[in-house]
Amino acid sequence: MNRLAICPAVALFTIASSWLPARAQAQTPPPQTIQAANGVKIPFTTVANQARAPLSGNLTPQQFAARLNAGGTLSLSGPDLIIGTPDFAHNTVFFLALDTLELKNGARIVTSGNTVVIFVNHLISEDGGILTFTPDNQKATNGADGGPGQPGQPGNPGVPGRTVSIHVINDLTGILHVNLSGQNGGNGGNGGIGATGQDGLKGNQGQSTVVGCQSGGGNGTPGATGGVGGTGGSGGNGGAGGLLELYNIGSTPIPTTSYTFVATAGTAGAPGSGGPGGQGGQGGQGGDGAGWCKNGSTGAQGAQGPQGPGGASGFVPNGGDSVVKYIDLQTMLNSIANTQY
Repeated sequence: MNRLAICPAVALFTIASSWLPARAQAQTPPPQTIQAANGVKIPFTTVANQARAPLSGNLTPQQFAARLNAGGTLSLSGPDLIIGTPDFAHNTVFFLALDTLELKNGARIVTSGNTVVIFVNHLISEDGGILTFTPDNQKATNGADGGPGQPGQPGNPGVPGRTVSIHVINDLTGILHVNLSGQNGGNGGNGGIGATGQDGLKGNQGQSTVVGCQSGGGNGTPGATGGVGGTGGSGGNGGAGGLLELYNIGSTPIPTTSYTFVATAGTAGAPGSGGPGGQGGQGGQGGDGAGWCKNGSTGAQGAQGPQGPGGASGFVPNGGDSVVKYIDLQTMLNSIANTQY
């Protein structure tokens, strides 16, 4: 998706909408209302198909107006609308084009670090918001601990905030709270315990004669030192803050009093600890006595191996940014023609 191509797309439609034919604005379906307690998760697939249908091709202003009206009204009262799942490797674009979007009673759209593009005539926010992550997925998955003598796995990198591009055609009512902070990196796994040292060898057997002991049983040799613990896994990098594109049609951009914006970088995951050194091997048994000879002594146990080195720290990237501006309709329609949503 070309951000710069989309940027110019939004601001011009207010100017054009006043002269659009009435029949282009008459096919509005019944409103879709989704009401639930704050924090209840509603999947994005619950949204009506007509609102999620992509824009494509060379649209005239009349066709564009008809498409937004066909998207209808989506009214969220309280719940979290969950868009996809966090995925560092893949950036999926999700799309809404509709007449009215209402975020009431603290309702929120949760992007999960995906790119979200919205075209809307009327955006109404009653303490509503758009954010990247909720507390249960604010941190990437931790790396697994290593097996015996093995290194810990690195923590997963945090998903970046990526892009939310909102095109307000007519008006934004209320205050929209936007938080596109990156996901925190996962912790590195701890290194595995080192291997156990080899046991010492048994002492030689004693040598006895008919009149006495020629040589007693030999002492066992000491056990070997335990192996080095596994290296700790590196902490996952934090996710970069996202980009908010907020466009409107008019002679001035949407005022700062109509929205709040936060996009901090995710914190890096903690590195894993080095694994403990392996246990020293058992001392060898003393050699057997014979006749007049006594048994040899057991060898000393080997020393514990050294602890493995800790993992590397993750990287903290940059925070996000915002672009808030007004643009013209024809540029926006051109960007739709050149962008596949």
